[in-house]
Amino acid sequence: MIARDNLMTPKNSKIVSRIADLIKNHSLILKINQMFLIKEVKERRVIDLYYNQVKTFCDIVKEVRMSPNAITAILKKEEERINNNVTNNQQQSSSIATKHMNSSRGKTPLQVAITLNIRQHLIN
Repeated sequence: MIARDNLMTPKNSKIVSRIADLIKNHSLILKINQMFLIKEVKERRVIDLYYNQVKTFCDIVKEVRMSPNAITAILKKEEERINNNVTNNQQQSSSIATKHMNSSRGKTPLQVAITLNIRQHLIN
């Protein structure tokens, strides 16, 4: 059996100290991860309150307890995301229309849909 006094040599105390530091760092990392998770949840909450529940800006500030600048940034980012999606959808629709015009001469809607590899209801 090893004597207890032999365990606390300078080398072992450095190891124990290092382990304690790693545990503290791990706790810090967990707290940082929780902060980011909380931030993401708050961002989703702001978007929900503004777009789905049609709350006023002042009501959102009170409810989520964030600064007006932070809320403005979240809403601006979401608006940009929405605008990008709309632009992409418009470009896809334009592309389908162009392909339709080029390939529909003398064909039925079903034949055009098969040619373009899209659903027939998009052609009509």
